[in-house]
Amino acid sequence: LLLVLAIVTPATLLAEEHDVMPSAAPSDQPSSPPSFDPRQTLEIIQDRKYIRCGIDNSIIESGGKFHQDLCRSIGAVILGNPESFEVIPVTWTTRWRYLLDRDVDVLLSSDSYTIEREVMEASSGSGFDFSSPYIYDGMQFYGQQIYVRCAEESRRYDECRSLQICTTPTSGKNFLESSFPSDFFSVVRSREDMLNMLFNNTCNVVTDLKFFSMLFDQNTSESNFIWGDKFISHETGAAVTRKDDPEFSRVVNWVINSLFYGEKEGITKDPSRCLNYTILPESAADLEYLKAVYCVGNYGEIFYGDPYNRGANRINHGTGMLHSIPFGNLDRANDDVVEGSLANIKKIGSLMCGVVVPVNFDGEVTESTTEVGMGVEFCRTLAAALFHGGYNDVSFLTFRETDNNSYIALDNYTVDVLVGARPENRFGFDFSTPYYWGDATASNGTNSLSFATRENDHMFSSFVNCVVIATIYALENDIDQERIMEMPLVPLFGGELSFALRDVLAYSGNYDHIYTKNFGSGLDGSTRGRNRLNEGGPLLYPLPSRDNELMDLST
Repeated sequence: LLLVLAIVTPATLLAEEHDVMPSAAPSDQPSSPPSFDPRQTLEIIQDRKYIRCGIDNSIIESGGKFHQDLCRSIGAVILGNPESFEVIPVTWTTRWRYLLDRDVDVLLSSDSYTIEREVMEASSGSGFDFSSPYIYDGMQFYGQQIYVRCAEESRRYDECRSLQICTTPTSGKNFLESSFPSDFFSVVRSREDMLNMLFNNTCNVVTDLKFFSMLFDQNTSESNFIWGDKFISHETGAAVTRKDDPEFSRVVNWVINSLFYGEKEGITKDPSRCLNYTILPESAADLEYLKAVYCVGNYGEIFYGDPYNRGANRINHGTGMLHSIPFGNLDRANDDVVEGSLANIKKIGSLMCGVVVPVNFDGEVTESTTEVGMGVEFCRTLAAALFHGGYNDVSFLTFRETDNNSYIALDNYTVDVLVGARPENRFGFDFSTPYYWGDATASNGTNSLSFATRENDHMFSSFVNCVVIATIYALENDIDQERIMEMPLVPLFGGELSFALRDVLAYSGNYDHIYTKNFGSGLDGSTRGRNRLNEGGPLLYPLPSRDNELMDLST
């Protein structure tokens, strides 16, 4: 969901440049959890006087300035000092437990945001909060040229008989399990192990994110290793926080968005405006988020690679923004009893959907088209997902966009969900992936519209988000109502909802069907603006800030 950093080596890497806290070498097991501190993470960090960022050890050893600057940005906003931080080295196998045990406050290793991890990450059995993605990347093969070609073509005979692929417990593992017999690949615990096995010829190919090509190139500059041409997965790297502290998750998300905002608005690093707080703000709403930019730099300034070859990691100026967050493995039974609104709505048998409409709207929402009609259609699509295709099992309440009563009604359970909501920094609410992108010249930023849910209703919020993503995923994969069996099953939300995404497509079709139903079929790509598939173009865009807090800080 849209909830909306100084690196040291195991000893003291970069300690001469920054006043950092020393970090211990990573171990296979996290430390014993301290006695539980019931305070909010923001208060704990401010009392501690530094933030603890968990960063993958391979990133630390490769220099990792980009992740360092993300950590510094959060420190600048929370504490007023970008050097008030400690880096805790983590690995693929330890990072989730370090976060749950509060050995770190936030994970900053470009961990891929998936619906599965948001609901229940496999190794820990817990769900996590993810920020807006700050890196769009992809998994590829890397290694000896002949075997990279073998892997890309899934060939295992002739010269490919000796193919041996190493991977870490990532989406690369999921791909290999579905594409190769088990004797053709090995799963190792860390990137360090993976690289060592490549160097000593235990493996002749590895899989990893292209983001780490700089790391591989540095360590293999005199070799004949190559990157393949094909992506075997697409990843969305984000900051990760615990679900038990939504306030802190929101803070981290708005720090990330302030970096996007700085680049979009041309606000750059300015040491004269990087000032300590006179008194530390006690509320997340009172933090000065543009300190991240003034003290460290905007997103473009801290970006790790070629500024002219950033791929999707650029600010979007009006091209397609439809891009699905990876599902992960949804076909995994969830033994936990489904609770909260998801269970209550199923028990009642009807969805109450609040529809936020423009001030000048005059009509019946259920007979509307354009933006209001899309919101109504997505409400019906959500009902279809909840009630085995029963798209009419929904009632509607209408609210004016200038009236705060819509959020009051959501907060007090008068409605289960809102449509027509603008993703913004309203504490207490979650916002889905936008289902509509409006006028880029709107005075308060791009007028994107989303579902809004209560932020303490984790399972239902993830389910709602999954419904929106399903329509975009279906469009990306050319799945229509004739091919609904190609949509994944989702027992992760409970056995009764296993067919939810197929019910979504059976009723509404993919995103294009919903859009065409409400705007007509005569619109070309440019007329649709951001409401079209992203084809490798920019995907970064700052969420609008309620009451323009970010903008006010730039004046």
